[in-house]
Amino acid sequence: MIKKAISLFSILLVLFIACKKDKDKETPSGYDQSALLSNWSDNLIVPDYKSYVESTEKLRLEVSKIKENTNIKDLLEIKLLYREVCLSWQKVSFFEFGPAANVLLRANTNTYPCDTAGVESKISTSDLDLSKTSDLNRKGLPALDYVLYNPRINVLDKKRLDYVVAITTELASNASKVYNSWTGGYASTFKGSKGTSAGSSVSLMLNGITLHFERYLRDGKVGIPAGLRSFSGTPLPGHIESTYQAGSFSKELLRANYNQFMDIYRGHSSSTTIDGEGLDDYLLAIGAKTAGSSLDEAIENQFSEVEKSIALLPSNFNPDVIQQKDKFSNTHKEMQKLILLLKADVPSSLGVLISYQDSDGD
Repeated sequence: MIKKAISLFSILLVLFIACKKDKDKETPSGYDQSALLSNWSDNLIVPDYKSYVESTEKLRLEVSKIKENTNIKDLLEIKLLYREVCLSWQKVSFFEFGPAANVLLRANTNTYPCDTAGVESKISTSDLDLSKTSDLNRKGLPALDYVLYNPRINVLDKKRLDYVVAITTELASNASKVYNSWTGGYASTFKGSKGTSAGSSVSLMLNGITLHFERYLRDGKVGIPAGLRSFSGTPLPGHIESTYQAGSFSKELLRANYNQFMDIYRGHSSSTTIDGEGLDDYLLAIGAKTAGSSLDEAIENQFSEVEKSIALLPSNFNPDVIQQKDKFSNTHKEMQKLILLLKADVPSSLGVLISYQDSDGD
């Protein structure tokens, strides 16, 4: 009987220790994630989605208006509203989990380069069904860029306007679905899902922003257009975001997306101007280190290096992505240094698993 009691006690002790280890893994150093998750949800994600919804709806309404009464003045207004939507998109593009993942928001909104031949085929046949997977690069912001800014085509043609209406209607619809899901209950779910295990809000956020930074910011906006992600190394100006707009808009989009990444890390909301709890506070609270020094300080230092490299990029990405490839290469290199901190040091400090895989293994 005594042996059985001892055995039972031993089992309970092992279970207690195991549970304690799991609990410690969930909340490193007892850090309370409540303020962090509330700040992300209430001051960044929801307000940014609200702004995105408003911008897509304004664009949709203006496009509907010009369809009834076509004139150049309204077309200029549409172009201004399109730019507003693009800039607003840079803020919410990081949050591809939960409601956004359910509607494949990123893929349906900003898959580029645009399949211009496919767009022309759909316009000529009046095919306004945008639901097929094969249409991902024939709609969204890249298709609007092509239709609105290509000097060789007349956007005021009825069939083209019909297609623009279809695109802007879908953009506004998807934006509203995601925003309504957040305000309809998902925000509460997000704030209540504490810990660091797979599926927790910190895990979703860290995986989401790191994946976006790596694939869509570093590679999509810099590496691929500059030919840094291909065996040939040949620059691909046709793969630049917002290809058809002349001037510095591609660089403006890059800056906006990068600034949002830093804001998410720091817990700063440019929409509400609130400077709340961020990943920086989390790392400082648990005393996270890299190479014996503050991990937060290392990240902030690398933020500055990336900012400097972006400032040195030419204003017009096309054709300068060819002529000044070395500057794009430098930005890509500085971004890669930041990714190493994000994919290795931050997850190991927080006890979060980076669950996505990248083809280059970095």
